[in-house]
Amino acid sequence: MKKILQFLLAFITVTVITQKLSAQCSLALSNIKVQVVSAPIPLLGGKCEITVNVQFDLDYNNGSKYVYFHSYLAADYPSFFDCSKSSSVNAPTQTQLGTLVDQIGKSFLDVGLDNSSGHGAVGVPVPVPILTTYVPDNAVVLTQPLNSTGMAVTKTLLAAGGSIDRFSITNMKIIINQSCGSTIVVKTDAWAANSSSGTKAQCYVCGIQQYFNDPRVTGFRVCTAPRQFNIGISTVNPVAQNITYKVYIDQNENGSLDIGIDSLAYTSGTISISSTTPHSSGPTNYSYNNQKPEADRHLLVLVEGASLSNSIVQLLDNDCIPLPVTLKSFNAIRNKANVTLVWETASESNNKGFEVQRKIGANEFTTIGFVNTK
Repeated sequence: MKKILQFLLAFITVTVITQKLSAQCSLALSNIKVQVVSAPIPLLGGKCEITVNVQFDLDYNNGSKYVYFHSYLAADYPSFFDCSKSSSVNAPTQTQLGTLVDQIGKSFLDVGLDNSSGHGAVGVPVPVPILTTYVPDNAVVLTQPLNSTGMAVTKTLLAAGGSIDRFSITNMKIIINQSCGSTIVVKTDAWAANSSSGTKAQCYVCGIQQYFNDPRVTGFRVCTAPRQFNIGISTVNPVAQNITYKVYIDQNENGSLDIGIDSLAYTSGTISISSTTPHSSGPTNYSYNNQKPEADRHLLVLVEGASLSNSIVQLLDNDCIPLPVTLKSFNAIRNKANVTLVWETASESNNKGFEVQRKIGANEFTTIGFVNTK
């Protein structure tokens, strides 16, 4: 009888420990893709407003019911979490995050997601509620549809029985405390709690680095038949990086990359780029069905590489405006605050030259120079 009681006591103890462990959250972030979806808008004080789409894979268990993300310029990163430890800690507050969306030296992006619904069906996007209040410190302003019009979040389970969802955050407006011409280097913390009232970060990942606009992708579609594209890829990194790029047809015409919905039209070989060796594709054929409307749909360029901290997505829209010029290549190379434009034409007819303009507002441009035809 004594042995039976000991066995039952041991069984109950193990069960309680297991239940406690299963209640703790787990979190892992990977496969980050960043797409700048609007031209950067210069603001007073040397700040810059941009709108981005972000995709990432999040591996989590049922303990990660409420998930928060905090992004800082790399130079402002506070190293709040100690990821060499796994114990829960108090969540960051206004001391690290600030109380304004554009407060200098603090996070420029604070997003909270209600992830309590858990995983959905495989391959089916599920809307994710965006939190409007930061429970650990209600003085912190969360990025949400009220201050980021059109912002939305979905998640899609990647595999049956799996624990990884692909999250997609679209139309997220942010204000960066640096000029629009600069390379945006970001570090992000993510943490989770298992209740809506949680003020403890029960699991967290730290200092995940992203580049919002490097490598930089420029390009256009050639609107004659057969359709072609021409892209340039440049970086400010002086060290050579091996990259590849893929071109997708935007089948649902939402301007955002949806792998599995958008069709793959072209895959490059391995390309080496550096600050002194940008890549220009030249006119390149891609696969499509030779019929409209697919022939005129947007293209999305996905740049990937093992040495990149995140992938970059760039939209090539479907505008086809007849011009007396056939471009062979076009590239933009940035050196600190300066940008060098390099282009080559395959043909020109009755062309006087090229007016170079710079965007200064949502739909406003100013001419900064004129280059005579050669």
